[in-house]
Amino acid sequence: MSSVVTEVENYTYLNSFCFGYRPTAKFDLYFLASLLRSDSVRNQLEKLAQGISRFNISSRKVMAIEVAYPSVQEQQVIGNYFRKLDQLIELEENKLSKLQHLKSAFLDKMFV
Repeated sequence: MSSVVTEVENYTYLNSFCFGYRPTAKFDLYFLASLLRSDSVRNQLEKLAQGISRFNISSRKVMAIEVAYPSVQEQQVIGNYFRKLDQLIELEENKLSKLQHLKSAFLDKMFV
């Protein structure tokens, strides 16, 4: 999984299974997060992974992966699209959760 951090406080902690990096090429951060979550990149990462119960990949190997990427303007369009889609999915998941709680409450009242 990947995450985007746009503002870093003075002290930021990453555990031993995470690493932070700053891209050297010009990237839209939301596009980069989507790219890192894509099947093509994840398949490359799986091939590099080592371990049985928890997979590990050296940061050096991750940074050596080459990916194709469009212009920054196109990245912004793609990144914003997926960001809005993620927000919509989150809203729908919240609605579903509320409906499931409502259903449970109705069932509890019906069969008391």
